[in-house]
Amino acid sequence: FIEAVAYGKQAVRLSPYCPVWFLINLGQAYLEEGNYKDALLTLDRALDRSQKGEIPAIWSYPPIIVTCIRFDRENKAREFAAELLEKDPNLSVEQIGRLHPYKDPMLLKRYLDDLRKAGLN
Repeated sequence: FIEAVAYGKQAVRLSPYCPVWFLINLGQAYLEEGNYKDALLTLDRALDRSQKGEIPAIWSYPPIIVTCIRFDRENKAREFAAELLEKDPNLSVEQIGRLHPYKDPMLLKRYLDDLRKAGLN
């Protein structure tokens, strides 16, 4: 994940208009690296920009929910999960899992388990 963080930071730095997807991917790299503080800061920026309509906001929620769970902010994770379900009441953890590009099934399982800890089904 160190390499992913380096590439993500470079993409954000070099892009004249940093797409929110860059922030989401960089935030997820920080998350999996265990750098929860930087993950939270980056994903919060992504969530803020997605709520302004750049992309559907629902894609910014799962990684920030997982980051909050792993950063011992379960109450905040549950708040984000509730917001996500307001935006898409039918979204399931299984759907999220099908859309996340984890090669390692154990990393994906942990990610999805963390979403469940926040109250998603």
